[in-house]
Amino acid sequence: MRILKNFSVILVALTFVVSGCSNKSSGPGLLDSKDLATVGAAVLQVDSPSSGVEPAFVLTEADSGQTFVVHSGTVFQVQLDACWTCGCGWTFEVPVECPPLKQIGYEYWYDDPYLPGGPVHESWTYRAFSKGVANISMVYWRAWEPDIIIDRVEYTIVVE
Repeated sequence: MRILKNFSVILVALTFVVSGCSNKSSGPGLLDSKDLATVGAAVLQVDSPSSGVEPAFVLTEADSGQTFVVHSGTVFQVQLDACWTCGCGWTFEVPVECPPLKQIGYEYWYDDPYLPGGPVHESWTYRAFSKGVANISMVYWRAWEPDIIIDRVEYTIVVE
């Protein structure tokens, strides 16, 4: 009985690992996105982004297309507005989880959570940790319309 119980735990853990490593694409060139209906249920925190480290700078939609030079150890954020009640959200066009950047946090907040159709502010926190060049490319879209990209932001980060 104990062996069966341990096997069940291992099977569940493997299911989570394998599902997180899928190369399946939600649309042309797009990575799988979280279900926008359930994202509002919790704040995903990776590594504790608010561990007393203030970001050196914040990138917004207005900064798209620019190149930023930073030093190793620099923490910065990408903050974008979305309208989840319209089904719209941001997702990565290409993965960023590789040198020279590491995503250390994600959070979101509303100005007024009771305002229907009100904006949600999303924030991705990164730390530069090795020399190199990283491109952050995100698209604004509706998950059920993968061929229609509403907006796009792109940032080039050079880590010295």
